[in-house]
Amino acid sequence: DTVLDAGANVGIFSLLASQKCSRVLAVEPDPLNYFYLVKNIELNKAENIIPINSALSDYIGSGFISGRGLSAALSQCGIPITVTTIDKLLEDLKLGKIDVVKMDIEGSEVKAINGRYLQTVRELIVESHSKSGYSVVCEILGREAFRITEWSLSYFRVLKRIIENLTDFVSSELKTGFVASKLLFNYIFGLSGHPVPAANKESEIKLIYAKHG
Repeated sequence: DTVLDAGANVGIFSLLASQKCSRVLAVEPDPLNYFYLVKNIELNKAENIIPINSALSDYIGSGFISGRGLSAALSQCGIPITVTTIDKLLEDLKLGKIDVVKMDIEGSEVKAINGRYLQTVRELIVESHSKSGYSVVCEILGREAFRITEWSLSYFRVLKRIIENLTDFVSSELKTGFVASKLLFNYIFGLSGHPVPAANKESEIKLIYAKHG
């Protein structure tokens, strides 16, 4: 399978996916995130991950991002970046299709989600960042005959997975400087917001799972 990690950040999902599939397209526009993404690929010798320093939207050209780290998003000003579409990305890489899409692109999912690739992709998980964005994404995917589910997270499920994969989790935490543990610690002691916004019932951020057929 070929997996598209749209909004790869520093590559945690890409690295996990690379162990299960033949190819990962890791797309990340923020220059600093992209630097660490490439470093993580090299450190883990993940030769089947293709890093791409670009933003995804509904046009091909240039743009800007503002914010840093997890909150970096397309905006009217900020750091200049290149912008492309998923269809154009596949064309440039000479790929006929992708099988799975994970999309977390800070509001740009509304524009980036559409494209010819939807005719052949098997499944997607998309993080939407507003009620209106959620409706638009679901409408687009519904037109392409996807079965849509709003996927919710729970701490019980996360804890269960951590315990089941404790060795891998500890290894990942050591490599990333205990990123997940720090987020959880800061949330518990009121030093930051919810570590997984999509798991917060009060948040407008939702996870959409869609599968063809």
